[in-house]
Amino acid sequence: MARIVDRIQHFLRSPAGRKATERVQRELAKPQTQQKLRGLVTRLSGKRR
Repeated sequence: MARIVDRIQHFLRSPAGRKATERVQRELAKPQTQQKLRGLVTRLSGKRR
């Protein structure tokens, strides 16, 4: 059985994986998405106390 990392790498090299990667990069370039992620990081880091 293939290791999970090997399976992920295989997916990322496939056409579907490249398409998914491009979509994620487009979403991360949006200011709204960046703001949501900053809020998530703030909430998660605040709960570690």
